[in-house]
Amino acid sequence: MTNIKWYYRLGGSGDSMTDIGALSLIGTYPFIKEHVRACQAPSGRMYRHPDILLAHIGCGNGNNGCTEHSCSFSRDHTIALCNCTIFSKDNEVLKKFFWHCVRHFGRMGPGTMGQSMQNVNTIATMLLSIGGIYAIPGFILALICMPFLYLASRRLPIGYKLIMVAEFTLIFTLTTHKCFHWIWALLAKSVLKRQPSNLYYQIVEKITTHQKTTQLMRHSLDMYKYIQLRDGHDGSWLWNDPTESGRQGTGIDVAYAEALMTKILKS
Repeated sequence: MTNIKWYYRLGGSGDSMTDIGALSLIGTYPFIKEHVRACQAPSGRMYRHPDILLAHIGCGNGNNGCTEHSCSFSRDHTIALCNCTIFSKDNEVLKKFFWHCVRHFGRMGPGTMGQSMQNVNTIATMLLSIGGIYAIPGFILALICMPFLYLASRRLPIGYKLIMVAEFTLIFTLTTHKCFHWIWALLAKSVLKRQPSNLYYQIVEKITTHQKTTQLMRHSLDMYKYIQLRDGHDGSWLWNDPTESGRQGTGIDVAYAEALMTKILKS
């Protein structure tokens, strides 16, 4: 497709892959499939935004060449791509990206190891999200990750790293049989205990434990919006207090919570 106005985050940030998983569940962005494919180079390498890929054509092959931060792809983008794969049921982009990472020994692109290196958690998440035969080693890796993620859920500071534990938990739940969900529920409960007022953590915990409490969650969401507006916030943030460091919301976080309640946490 041509002449597509690609999605940008609030403030015009070309970091759209962070949000694309949520947008694919919400269903309000009409070019999700085209957007994700436009973020991928022929080699399988992923970029944060289609415009960033176009701007860096010719800068190098594979993971070499341009080392600008905007040219990199990180683990939170990988999680978002996995969510997009699950919600859109289109695994071709993720499968191609997974093998790109394998060919480069876990590296996604240039940058520091912490920024550009996949870990066991994200590899398990990718395999489970791709599904099929890939889900078997993915499930085994997820079980191996479980004690380390549980320890992380108890020790990590509140903020984006703790959010990632909840995101792993949600994907593990959505991609495995119900009989295994009690395992992931241990993670969900541990994260929720760290920040009981976080609505996203509440929803993830309800999904892992199969609680049918949509009406209660909607009441919590309404209260969340009311408190934010009362305190002078824009009503979009969900993950953590915007006065603290860490992720402050993207403008679609509340809409994502509503979609999770409507389409997954069913009454």
